[in-house]
Amino acid sequence: MKTPTRMPRDLKRRRSKDANNENNIDSVAAGMLAYIQSHVSSNNTGLKRIQSSIHSDDDSTPYSSLDDMDLRINAANKGNPIEQCALGDIYQHSKGGVSRDHFEAAKWYLRAANQGLAVAQCQLGSTYYDGKGISQSYQRSLEWYLKAADQGNVDAQDKLGEMYRKGKGVAQDYHKAIEWYLKAANQGSTTAQNTIGSLYGYGHGIPQDYGKAME
Repeated sequence: MKTPTRMPRDLKRRRSKDANNENNIDSVAAGMLAYIQSHVSSNNTGLKRIQSSIHSDDDSTPYSSLDDMDLRINAANKGNPIEQCALGDIYQHSKGGVSRDHFEAAKWYLRAANQGLAVAQCQLGSTYYDGKGISQSYQRSLEWYLKAADQGNVDAQDKLGEMYRKGKGVAQDYHKAIEWYLKAANQGSTTAQNTIGSLYGYGHGIPQDYGKAME
């Protein structure tokens, strides 16, 4: 009777290692797909939740692990706009032990913004507005805020109201300021609501109305 041929131990170990690697890759891919499906929406609410954790003082965020950063950078380099914008926030706010780097932040915001991500477009608009990591430009800021605001981004609508109210990069125009503030206010922006109240109180761009100012 013929004795069965045994598989060499090193080949067994190699097959086991390959299987583990495949399982790890599948787990990462499945996790990333679930992440995108659960976090991405037309109004970018998922990314807003990410940013709220980045902007907080709590350092126990998903970005504190070097392994997580490696995965995030890898995904961003492959074109994932959510991860690109998240990296922009990480470098902008120096989270998870990452050194603050405004230039690097602007680079990642731009890559995500060019893919149409409204939150990234708004962040890039703010980067140009403040001149962090790139040359200050109200004109470029306005362009990116408009792209984000047209997609319904409330922060961009707020900023456009501010730019027209203050005449930053545009001719001062209270009527246009009110238009953008109203859009933001209708989405629940308390900043826009308070500013509209003030404009009604002073009669800037709209007839003076103390009753509406107090609403």
